[in-house]
Amino acid sequence: MNALTALSGSAPAFLAEIIDALALGGIAAGLPRDLAHRATLYAMMGTARLLLERGWAPHQVRDMVITPAGTTIRGVMVLQGNGLKRTIMEAVLEASRRADELTRELFENQVRRA
Repeated sequence: MNALTALSGSAPAFLAEIIDALALGGIAAGLPRDLAHRATLYAMMGTARLLLERGWAPHQVRDMVITPAGTTIRGVMVLQGNGLKRTIMEAVLEASRRADELTRELFENQVRRA
């Protein structure tokens, strides 16, 4: 249960960080802030909708978008090279470990009061 709590409870913050990073990348590439932010949100919303409605796995969407020697594969190479998936997975694991700690602390406090 703590793993689910950590994932569902922390995911909005993790996703907000990813959205912010994508929008900042768009700004760095020359887009106005508002356009970069809205484009990121629409891309995330469209991707989530596609995954939900079609029942696809995330790699299927990625593979649908990637073209040989194209822009997306170059970006994916950077993400993979910098360990994006591992970093996100570790963030979820750390949140889950903290949820376990909080559960133990709560239990210990209840035992002390009894």
